[in-house]
Amino acid sequence: MIRAGALVAISTSSGKDSQAMTILLSHIVPRDQLVAIHPPLEDVEWPETIKHIEATLPAGVPLILARVSSGKTLLDRIEERGRFPSPSVRFCTSDHYGTLSIDFTSRTSLQISAAKQPSVDSSLT
Repeated sequence: MIRAGALVAISTSSGKDSQAMTILLSHIVPRDQLVAIHPPLEDVEWPETIKHIEATLPAGVPLILARVSSGKTLLDRIEERGRFPSPSVRFCTSDHYGTLSIDFTSRTSLQISAAKQPSVDSSLT
């Protein structure tokens, strides 16, 4: 798939695991086939998170900010479920990273490859 020019999306939180995966993939996949996706956590995210992601991405890898279409924040989801995420109940990760990024890339892969610019802010529709 990589040889055929497939676009590879990296879901990033800005943490060390995301950074390690990005570095690894940047050695395997041509950078013009990589895109980093970060669903901002808005009010509960550290203020410098997006700047940190941009500063640690390999040159040429764009960052897509994929906001949750429902408009619900992590705090909204905690209130709805009546509990805080834990290692065994990781709805914050699945709701804001896994499913969102897969859905986002499947709907917009052609738009992402056409855009190829840092920090494109996009909302799912």
